[in-house]
Amino acid sequence: MKRQIPLVIAFIAGVVMLGDYFIPHRFYRPVPEMFLTWMRIIQGFAVVLGIGSLAVNHLNKISKGGKQSFYSWVLLGSFLVTVVFGLLWKTDFTRPAGYIFRYFYTPLSATMFALLAFFIASAAFRAFRLKNVESGLLLITASLVMIGRIPLGNLIWKYVPGISNLVNLSQIQEWLTLNPVTAAQRTILMGAALGAIAVSLKILAGIDRSYFGGGE
Repeated sequence: MKRQIPLVIAFIAGVVMLGDYFIPHRFYRPVPEMFLTWMRIIQGFAVVLGIGSLAVNHLNKISKGGKQSFYSWVLLGSFLVTVVFGLLWKTDFTRPAGYIFRYFYTPLSATMFALLAFFIASAAFRAFRLKNVESGLLLITASLVMIGRIPLGNLIWKYVPGISNLVNLSQIQEWLTLNPVTAAQRTILMGAALGAIAVSLKILAGIDRSYFGGGE
């Protein structure tokens, strides 16, 4: 019963929410709204459970000591300060809670995303190796798009003999972005959508039980 009941609940909830897109009648609308209300309640309990698990995990690290315990102190201290300020002044961004988000959280988030540029550059270096025709097309297209988006690229393009007088680099970049790149992006999105549909059907059918935990 421990396995069958979650499967039945997941199947019923999935069918009800899926039917919300195809049954526009008023008599059916309260049913998915009820499920959404339950989902919000469960999300609240999940947040509390996650906070408790996070606190216990880092308190254990602090009790054991070591070099990594400093980060646990920073995390728990930042969490408590943010929660206290948020409860006292709610969402007013002129208050201390808003100050924390504006001058701490936002710059740190931007820093983390900026670090991705180095990983992207490393991945691009490995992907742009000229091994065959496909990698050559990828190298040429990516180079034209990247160089065409910066002012320095147009400046260099003026000194390319023969071609610079016929077409502008920004025009090539715009054409590549609007045509081949857009077509490739749509293909990737369609593939991702088909994959999401397949995974959803597996969950509804009870084939994929990974949400149970334990790798099942």
